[in-house]
Amino acid sequence: MSHDSLKYLSDALQAGRYIKDFTENIEFEEYQSNILVKSAVERQFEIIGEALKNLRNYSPELFTEIPEGGRIIDFRNLISHGYAVVSDKLVWQAARDKLPSLMKELQLLSDKSE
Repeated sequence: MSHDSLKYLSDALQAGRYIKDFTENIEFEEYQSNILVKSAVERQFEIIGEALKNLRNYSPELFTEIPEGGRIIDFRNLISHGYAVVSDKLVWQAARDKLPSLMKELQLLSDKSE
């Protein structure tokens, strides 16, 4: 695997770790009322989506191993370009319900590629 592919995986993993750290000890109500945390979480989801978009362009065969990779990129585009319609509940749900399995998949790919 190329250095760039590893970098994109690493960037996505780091962003996911930040989201976990930002949301670990709070409940949805606190997330919803804390603009700093909301902004930070949304930014890290943008980074994950951008890293996966770059991975798709640079290493399509590796990208195909990421379940729902296209949906993750679409989510990044929604946050970036459709910010007015992004619901806090949707982002929270992604952070709590979807991110853990994505992180496992990315870590497996990264470990396999080193």
